Amino acid sequence: MDFERYGQLAAVLYGLEERRYASALKRAGSSRKAWDRANAHLAPKLHEDPEALATYTAAFRAGLAERAGDVRDLTEAEYVRAQVKTRLGEHWAPKGLDPVAYLVTAYRYMDLLADPKVAARVEALVRLGVARSQGQYKVRRLPAPKLAKRVRSNRCPGCNAYKATESRTPHVYCDFCGSLMDYDYEQARVATSGLDAGFLLVGIVDGVRDTLRSSWASGDHETWAKAWAWVYETDMDVSPEGWPPRIGNPRYRAEMVAWSVETCRVLASESRLKRANERTSKAFYKAMEKGGTTKWIGKHLDAAEAGLELEISLYEGRGLFETHPDALQPAGYRRANRGGWVDAWKPYVSGDALDFVRKRAEPEVGWIEIPKPETERSCCGNCGGALVVVAGSQALVCEACGATLDAIAPRFPCPGCSAPVVVVPHSHEIKCGHCKAIFVAGT
Repeated sequence: MDFERYGQLAAVLYGLEERRYASALKRAGSSRKAWDRANAHLAPKLHEDPEALATYTAAFRAGLAERAGDVRDLTEAEYVRAQVKTRLGEHWAPKGLDPVAYLVTAYRYMDLLADPKVAARVEALVRLGVARSQGQYKVRRLPAPKLAKRVRSNRCPGCNAYKATESRTPHVYCDFCGSLMDYDYEQARVATSGLDAGFLLVGIVDGVRDTLRSSWASGDHETWAKAWAWVYETDMDVSPEGWPPRIGNPRYRAEMVAWSVETCRVLASESRLKRANERTSKAFYKAMEKGGTTKWIGKHLDAAEAGLELEISLYEGRGLFETHPDALQPAGYRRANRGGWVDAWKPYVSGDALDFVRKRAEPEVGWIEIPKPETERSCCGNCGGALVVVAGSQALVCEACGATLDAIAPRFPCPGCSAPVVVVPHSHEIKCGHCKAIFVAGT
């Protein structure tokens, strides 16, 4: 029995005043089948009469609230979990709430869903919960940090060094200066069982789509920017796996949101870029229709490359690369997006066709072996996470919490176990990953 039907029957069972259901349902009998037959007959009539529906709903809520007494509100997590179970064909209710009390709290929460932004956020969380329950989006725990046996041949834009340790997140940071140096699509797929970490973004946008359209059309760009900022902040909350680990830092997070909003401004204001993206999309599906031959894949990559170069030139013209919180350069942006072409074709082609895509998309990227460097095992002074500090490192990013650590500062010995801790610049509270102690520097 679905939620709405249960509510309709409950209205009669609890003796509430209702204009059409009471007498008919009583005459129908008290068995489950009789109730269902009567309800199926009467429900359409009730819903055709908005006034009757409003009267019934008000009486139902008032009656339930009186019967349930003072009931606490559902938390977002409880409501989401209940909805996930419902979509999986199961049932779950929070502990301490009998069916009537749960019905009251669920109705209260449903009132909040009248706000499109709340509804979009909750829907995103429910979809993610269902995907995780079905094994479609199971984020793997970060493995212990270790040295890489082979590394990609591209060098860090900040210090020209190769990567020495295996990146545990898709966003690859330099071991020597902490600069963003690569985006690893393979790692992104491993982290989320093959499901795109941004698959919820479109649904989140639905919560403010009307606001985005109306504010842009009226020239209210402040409201438009705030709506996009809400989209990105919500996506960071719901599925942080798609973002750099540094979003744990409030300043970095705010700067990344602002940068992402500005990329949307470029797309909204530049019809040339919209048309280029449309040509790329059409070329991709055309290549799919033609069986993924190298001839038609090449046409898609030609369109994608032209669109990417236009996008980069527009970003450069607006000074966007200078404002990126990771100091992302055009070359790095180009390389990351080209890697996306390989990722897009991998589910559909293999062998020579996939090699063709790789050669076109990443001609300068290969795999090389590097001499094994000297390393030191330590832990992050911000979260206590394990670290591998490479000899010669100046700064590094903790992939567990995103903190940027000072690798050249003297190791702060934990007063509890004397283990070395790599500190966060200008931070006073330090966490030891060995004995789990939390202490203040200088004490």
